Amino acid sequence: MKEVWKPVFNGVYRVSNMGRVERVKSLRNLARHGVVGSAYNNGYIYLTPCIRGRHLPATAIHRLVLRAFVGPCPKGKQVNHLNGDKRDNRLCNLEYVTRSQNALHAVAIGLAPIGSRHYKAKLTEADVLEIRRVYKFRDGVKLAARYGVSPSMIHLIVHNRNWKHI
Repeated sequence: MKEVWKPVFNGVYRVSNMGRVERVKSLRNLARHGVVGSAYNNGYIYLTPCIRGRHLPATAIHRLVLRAFVGPCPKGKQVNHLNGDKRDNRLCNLEYVTRSQNALHAVAIGLAPIGSRHYKAKLTEADVLEIRRVYKFRDGVKLAARYGVSPSMIHLIVHNRNWKHI
C-alpha cells in the first residue's frame, strides 16, 4: 500500500494512511519519525501538538487518521481498531462505530474478559452449566448459597440474561 499524507493542525503536522505523524513546519529541520511527540495512554498513542509555542490538548493518533482521510467523527460514534491492536493506526484498521458495536467487537475478538476470565467472576463456566442443569423453580436461594452469589444472579443465569456466551 502506498503511503499517502494529509495535513492536520493547519498544516503544521501531517498524518499518513499508515498511521504515522510528522511535524512539517518547524524552525529546525526535523527528521521524519514514526510518531512525533507521542505518548501512550491506556494503550493508545497520542500526539500533543505544539503550534506557535502553545501546546494543544493531546489527540489520539487513530482519531487524527480517520478525521484526515474519512472525515469528522459522526455524533454517537467512536473509533474501532479492527484487529484489536490499539497501536496499529493504519487507515485500513480503523472504522467509526457505535459504542455498543465497539464493545461487541471487543468480545468477538477476545479482548473483553467475559465469563470466568473476568476479574470479578465468582463462577466458572462449569458452575453455570451445573446451575442451569439442576435449577428448579424456587430453588434459587439454595443454589445462591451453595455458589456464593445472590438469588437474583441465579435467576439471571437460568433465564440466560447473564453468562450468555455459554
